[in-house]
Amino acid sequence: MNGDTSGSTTTTLSALLSAAAEAAATTSAEATAAEAAATALSAEATTALSTEATTATTTSTNEGECEDVCDVGEVRQKHQADVQSIHQTTSLLTQQQEEWKAKLTGIHTQREWAQAVLHSQSMPLEGPLFTYLGTVMPSSLVLHKAGIIRTDQGWVVELAGQSHASLPASLTKLDHLIQRLEQGPYRIQVDPQWRNDLLMQHTSNIGSASDGPRYPFSVKGTIRL
Repeated sequence: MNGDTSGSTTTTLSALLSAAAEAAATTSAEATAAEAAATALSAEATTALSTEATTATTTSTNEGECEDVCDVGEVRQKHQADVQSIHQTTSLLTQQQEEWKAKLTGIHTQREWAQAVLHSQSMPLEGPLFTYLGTVMPSSLVLHKAGIIRTDQGWVVELAGQSHASLPASLTKLDHLIQRLEQGPYRIQVDPQWRNDLLMQHTSNIGSASDGPRYPFSVKGTIRL
């Protein structure tokens, strides 16, 4: 019976590692495409700025050449319209470039996650996950404990700490943290029990009036393969 279970677990792990390898290759290709797109957008923005300068110079020359036969007001009006159009195009390209950069950051994080799954036997997930927690943890929350345990279905994540804000503010901060954990690259499925535990703290706040409020919190979740 134990042999069958071991064989099944090995087969499942091999399938999961194969899926992780495919995910890593996919995210790597997307990262390369995003980098190329960001570079292309940057080049387009530079070209647009260069075109603006050339247009201004050409327009100024045209005004001098046709001063006697052209309507200078119309020439200037057309020049202003061209410059405005170029500014709008440049602004749009810059915005798109920032969006590509944000997408690229997300892809790199997802690639780290895929690689962590791929090499889970020799490369622990703790490092990348704890680094991510450092970027999403609100400043008013003090983290005292962070643990991650590997299981056959994935990982169990446990966070424990203390909030020095009021109860409503603590709920808001933790809601924001939970949202980042659930919607972030690790897709942590958080147990909602944390809210009930925190709401019970309003009758047993351990902080004194001089120290301000202190609300202990505990968050548990799972990362499923």
